[in-house]
Amino acid sequence: MGGSRGNTSEDLNQMVIDCFDITNKKIDLMGGTHQNIVISFDPVMLGRIDRVIDLLTQAINKENIIMATLDDIIAKVSQETTDIGSLQVFVQGLEDQIKALPGITPAQQAQIDVIFADVDKNDVAIVNAMKAPATP
Repeated sequence: MGGSRGNTSEDLNQMVIDCFDITNKKIDLMGGTHQNIVISFDPVMLGRIDRVIDLLTQAINKENIIMATLDDIIAKVSQETTDIGSLQVFVQGLEDQIKALPGITPAQQAQIDVIFADVDKNDVAIVNAMKAPATP
């Protein structure tokens, strides 16, 4: 097989036939004639099949590793989401408590406003960084 021909159905059939060593023998069993068919694999083709099985096994193992890694990432993102939510609640509670303090001067309130404005800017920066495309 070879040359410049494409893989026709005849070519594929011949490839399958080439994989096997088929012998057909008539044998005499208990006074009657029966056929005994022996099928064995060509050692070269058996080696190729073993290689394909090895490659498929490697691919499955890599897929399992990737899926485990993705599961870990999903769990971490979920935990980070919980942590960020907790932090947002804490910051909002802190801001509310500071606003409720009696006797804060306008200068102190201005500084407090700057602090929480910076927290808001940082929130926006984090969100923008997460939306930015990752470089490979």
